[in-house]
Amino acid sequence: MKIFGVVGSSGSGKTRLIEKLVAELKRRGRSAAVLKHCPHGFELDVKGKDSARFLEAGARGVGLASPDLAAFLHRKRGAGDLALLAGEQFLDADVVFIEGGKGSRGYPKILVLAEGQPLGEALGLEDVAAVVSAGKPEWNRRVFAPEEVSAMADFIERNEQGPGSPVSVTAEVDGADIPLNPFVQKVFEQVVLGLIAALKDVGPEPRRVVLTVKRSG
Repeated sequence: MKIFGVVGSSGSGKTRLIEKLVAELKRRGRSAAVLKHCPHGFELDVKGKDSARFLEAGARGVGLASPDLAAFLHRKRGAGDLALLAGEQFLDADVVFIEGGKGSRGYPKILVLAEGQPLGEALGLEDVAAVVSAGKPEWNRRVFAPEEVSAMADFIERNEQGPGSPVSVTAEVDGADIPLNPFVQKVFEQVVLGLIAALKDVGPEPRRVVLTVKRSG
């Protein structure tokens, strides 16, 4: 699984670009999913309908299922990690696009600039791997014109480890190397480093952690 953010100001064309990329990847036999960041909240059901009533009653979560679609609402604490959420919900997708979430970290992002918007908008943003701009300004990262959807899909498929994702997590079980997708690596990273940080005599930024679990019998 590869996770790519698509960020930019309102009206820059993020949604339209994701539509085109999803269609192009599908044409190539790849599966794609999309997580849309909604910082101001959202509603999937009309107030007074069953699912809304269950949530108002205090349910931790509500699921909606039809013959061909399913949707689940879970209460969560804090802002959450968008990459982890995307990976958790779309485990079988080849590519997951996160629309929005400029401040999120840990996965490469494509910045979409509206026509006439300066490249300076990219400065200060985390993990920008490429820019989409009609003017195709000179930059030290990849720059695509909005119509270069096939080239963008090539870039996404080739990208193994985007900016901001320097952590490598490996696993060996009974002498065999077990491949871990980026989502599982990130889970291990956050859980293990979180536990390690609580131990005495451990520095704030450990560079290498080796954890061995041996079971008897």
